[in-house]
Amino acid sequence: MKILLFTLLFVGISLVSYAQSSIKIKSKGAKSEQYVAIKGYEIKETKEYSYIFSQQSAYHISIEDLKGKDVLVNIYDNQRKEVFSNYDASKQKYYKDFIFSCPQTGMYYVKVSPKP
Repeated sequence: MKILLFTLLFVGISLVSYAQSSIKIKSKGAKSEQYVAIKGYEIKETKEYSYIFSQQSAYHISIEDLKGKDVLVNIYDNQRKEVFSNYDASKQKYYKDFIFSCPQTGMYYVKVSPKP
């Protein structure tokens, strides 16, 4: 009985955490052939993360959203100027998987906003 209760509790916790939205960032240098995971976060609310991105590196950013909701991702440079967004206004579409090619080494801010 205790084993069954523990199993049900474990499965329930796994399903709850699996149903969350998340963002994953992977990096690939100019001479590299594969991406390497560098960060991953759950998306619960609008939040901003800071990173030092490197010139001539590509960053694969993917959003896993099992709730069927859109997630807006904006990337800003160190002057807080938007340099990338996963939202295409002309198509009214949010992309969940994209590559950001860093134009210059420096501090960047990644703002993640779940949409209702």
